[in-house]
Amino acid sequence: CRDNFPWPEDFRKCVGDPEDGTGTLPPCSPSPWGRLSNKWYFFHDEEKCVRECDIGEHCNGQATRGVLYETFDECCENHLSHLPNSPCSDKCSEVFWDFYFEPQIDVGYQPVFEDDGGNLCVKDVITEGYLVPFAELWKYKTLGECCYDNFLFVFRKCMGDYLEENELPPCTRPPELSELWYIDYGLWNENDKCVRECMTGDSCSGRASSDKELYATFDECCENHLWWMENSLCSTCNANFWHNYFSMNPQPELGYYPIYGDNGQRCSNDEAGSLAPFMESWEFKTHAECCYENFRWVEEWLLVCMGNYLPESYELAFPPCDDPPELSNKWYLNEEECVKECDLGETCNGRASSGKVLYDSSDDCCLNHLWWLESSPCYDETS
Repeated sequence: CRDNFPWPEDFRKCVGDPEDGTGTLPPCSPSPWGRLSNKWYFFHDEEKCVRECDIGEHCNGQATRGVLYETFDECCENHLSHLPNSPCSDKCSEVFWDFYFEPQIDVGYQPVFEDDGGNLCVKDVITEGYLVPFAELWKYKTLGECCYDNFLFVFRKCMGDYLEENELPPCTRPPELSELWYIDYGLWNENDKCVRECMTGDSCSGRASSDKELYATFDECCENHLWWMENSLCSTCNANFWHNYFSMNPQPELGYYPIYGDNGQRCSNDEAGSLAPFMESWEFKTHAECCYENFRWVEEWLLVCMGNYLPESYELAFPPCDDPPELSNKWYLNEEECVKECDLGETCNGRASSGKVLYDSSDDCCLNHLWWLESSPCYDETS
């Protein structure tokens, strides 16, 4: 009731109070109920400073008690400055992550929540014998990131010997991973490979150390670092895939949707087959686009999904290097009608084939192709 019907009259109805208004009042708040101020307040349940907002970093909804502050520092100084690991600006380091990521750092830490607080972030949960939910999602966390995300208020204890006695904890979250590519050197150069700076996925290898150069594509990384290797994996993706695919004759069919099942991941256009949620949103996807957008995270799934469909004459030695080109939202002729190259909408007809001429407006399309047709909106009877 509080979250969905904040106004007093609606709140009373939701909780079942009498209509005469003599029942329960909505909870008190330092700002008008239902009007979020975007200011900071101290959240007693978790002992931290949060913002009075719905969506965004540090948002925690309506404040139900206490004082609202203009800045995080004001809130912090009034409630958290006494803590030994206080996150207040005068007790934290703005450059912590710059120095922390400077050397090559260990990865593979997981948080362990013990009643006695004995173990905080550990490197190997299997040998330690602790159960960590979704441990695979944490395997690329560094110790600093693991401690900051899970044990901010005992940060120094969590970091242990990694944090010098007088060193301050970080003021901000660790920087976001870039999703770009970098070289990961193996022992004696035998296992050198290009990996992505991301957490979860087929090519992900966690955060790159600060000395690594980042590349936009796998091929860029490979060509700069692995071109000399006899077994180099350079060009394991096809830069011309989408250009060639949309130039196929006949054109790729539309109307595929993803299916996730025990028999493997695939894409189908069989409306009478497996139930696919929101099938109408896939009405204009080609088979390759459907496979790529849903199964590219695991290369084996992608190749199986796409390979089962493409004709033998079409070479799928390597998957695409990049996303399918975006639809233009321009107009083109489809039989005796002008339609729009888009996914959803009354006039949308999906991707135009490579031979189609695109126009900025429906009128431009109509005047160039349908001026002679009596049923067209641009028919010119004088011509």
